[in-house]
Amino acid sequence: MKFFLFFLSLFFCTFAFSELETVHEYSFNQLTEAGPPRSLRIIPHINETRAIETGILFSYKDRSAKKVYVSGDFSNWSPRVMKRGDNGVWFYFLSEYESRSAVRYKFMVDGIWISDPLNSEAIDDGSGSFLSIAYPEATPENRSVTYRFVRINGTDYVEFRIYNRDASYISVAGDFNNWNPENNQLSKETGNIWRTRVSIPDGKYRYKFIIDGKWSLDLYNSETANDGMNGIASLLIVSPVTKRNIVIQN
Repeated sequence: MKFFLFFLSLFFCTFAFSELETVHEYSFNQLTEAGPPRSLRIIPHINETRAIETGILFSYKDRSAKKVYVSGDFSNWSPRVMKRGDNGVWFYFLSEYESRSAVRYKFMVDGIWISDPLNSEAIDDGSGSFLSIAYPEATPENRSVTYRFVRINGTDYVEFRIYNRDASYISVAGDFNNWNPENNQLSKETGNIWRTRVSIPDGKYRYKFIIDGKWSLDLYNSETANDGMNGIASLLIVSPVTKRNIVIQN
């Protein structure tokens, strides 16, 4: 079932955005040259259940560097670790960033802040240096949505999402709200996507949707657990690891 859902989501996503170049995530390790920020969609490692993601690739080449970070508006200027590929190219893929405006960023190379030497688009930072400018892509929402993590004004939320064209009422209940079907109602938005945001501490939580009075699994979340009543519930895991691709919203 896990692989069926994974490939089903790939099918929908492939038709959702065909204008961008598609690459396998593992190919980043084989980069031979760095370049300016590059909009891509990536196919994740086959042993992962993530769907195709759209975003922007940051890269920087320095074989002698020990540590390289990228920081910008998308991370509230908190440095994010760049990985070193086999040929001395450092890379970071920013996915699911929903701002449609330009973002400012810089690299930190062995403790020294620099602008992107291969990106000609930059602005004065007011301190005698420059901030590089990138234009991220965001993955369009489609019928295969599931929950995701979002950060708004420094606060982290779980955003529960489900596609439903015909429902009149949807809520979510689980361990995080004592299985109360009235506490967290979803709102219907553009594209028949229903959503609600809940602040949930780190931990593991079972949950289900209630759609017009009927309890339902989160179809595109492949993680499940026993619901304690001889049935199955969807499983949510909140941790620093699962939040590594958190969406930053301004």
